[in-house]
Amino acid sequence: MAPKENSRTGRLEPTRSSLVDALRANASNVRRYMVTTTALGLVQGTLNALALVVLAVPGAFLWGLLSFVCSYIPNVGYLIAIVPPVVFGFLEGGWSTAISVIVVYTLVNAVVQGAIQTRLVSNAVALSQTITFVSVMFWSVIMGPIGALLAIPLTFLVRTILVDSDPRSRWWRPLLGDLAATRALMTREAAERKAGRRARKRPPIPVPPTAPPTIQTG
Repeated sequence: MAPKENSRTGRLEPTRSSLVDALRANASNVRRYMVTTTALGLVQGTLNALALVVLAVPGAFLWGLLSFVCSYIPNVGYLIAIVPPVVFGFLEGGWSTAISVIVVYTLVNAVVQGAIQTRLVSNAVALSQTITFVSVMFWSVIMGPIGALLAIPLTFLVRTILVDSDPRSRWWRPLLGDLAATRALMTREAAERKAGRRARKRPPIPVPPTAPPTIQTG
């Protein structure tokens, strides 16, 4: 299957090299995003399930599985995953258990998704929080729950085709949340300005006087 895909991209590359490069970068970044999200989702689901077992919440492993699945849904997934264990925790142990579930889920989500996942995949799929939230809502309406799970890869694919593949449209990337290129450009411009200031402050190099030409007489 891979040779066929390579041959197709090879046929496109002479005429649409920007599109081919953008699609290759998209495949690599989405693969990195999915692998990282899956691994951290397993960690998050396991930690939540173990905490629910300690708190004696009914269906702990089921809610841990729900937490793992909802880890693919940015922003909204955390809210979806926390509701059932909070309700069952309240019915089983009262407000103390419900509040404990909220505290545990909030801490685990803040560490796993807020700190670790953001650091690992922020450069892979650079989308702003607003674009991410709107994409989840949009693809959920179009494709249902599957659309919510695949909202980030689908939105990144659309951005790759419409923005990244066209050099004239890449100025949209900072507006969509990709600030890496903007930071690189600002760094380069700052270095050029600094080099220009140094060049202006540097004293001119004196030119040694040239000796007058000697005239040989025969």
